[in-house]
Amino acid sequence: MRPSCAATNEQQGEKGRQAALLSLLLHPLPSRMAQYNSTALVVDDRNSSIVYTSGWLEVSTTAEYEQTRSGANKGGMTATFVFTGTGVEVYGSQGSYDVYGVPVSSYEIDGLPDTRVQYTAPVIDPGSFTSHTLFYRSPPLSAAEHTLVITNINGTAPSVLWLDYIVYTPSAATSSASSASSPASSSSASSSTTASSTSASQLTSSSSAAAVSTAAAASSKSHAGAIAGGVVGGVVFLAAVLLALWWFCRRKPRRVSLDWTFSLGLL
Repeated sequence: MRPSCAATNEQQGEKGRQAALLSLLLHPLPSRMAQYNSTALVVDDRNSSIVYTSGWLEVSTTAEYEQTRSGANKGGMTATFVFTGTGVEVYGSQGSYDVYGVPVSSYEIDGLPDTRVQYTAPVIDPGSFTSHTLFYRSPPLSAAEHTLVITNINGTAPSVLWLDYIVYTPSAATSSASSASSPASSSSASSSTTASSTSASQLTSSSSAAAVSTAAAASSKSHAGAIAGGVVGGVVFLAAVLLALWWFCRRKPRRVSLDWTFSLGLL
């Protein structure tokens, strides 16, 4: 019994995806723009900065960037991306015409008709599949905010426009601001942490100094008290000795006098 046409197409599509995965493993860099532009930024199709009309398909596969892709299977479905930069590119996936059809899409910058470009996918033989395929590249743009609108034109089954990711070149100000924002926030966080640590250490050292000075003051007070007590005790002791001597000296002559009187009386 021969397999159905749909099953055969699916098998061929799976073989194509496996071939694309092998190609991805051999050539993992997803962006042509990123190859010659170190400031290019990659925006995955699931990024919230890309706004889709309703009905877009969401598929997770291993052949695409970040293992996701979004598909439009009806004419007029759009995806809108607002960015500040000087260039933008759109990448997607496409396969054999019997499984993926021949999608047709258009790309327009800032709503200007003269910027509109139409892309028709090539007719790919059964069993083949490509990923990280360049669908659109804009001309050089002014360093300002721009709006890219992607529109699916061919809504005839089985044609599906599969969007994988967008790459754009930020303008110098945006690039420096964005590159400064995450490191700056982390550096400001670390600097505030350092500042708070420094403040805490200063507070600790101040407290330690205060405690040392208090202890020194208490120690000096206790030493002064001990010295004063010793002096007072010495004075009292000396006074007692002198009083005892005075008392002893005073008693001795009286005793002699009595003895002398007593002797005279006897005589």
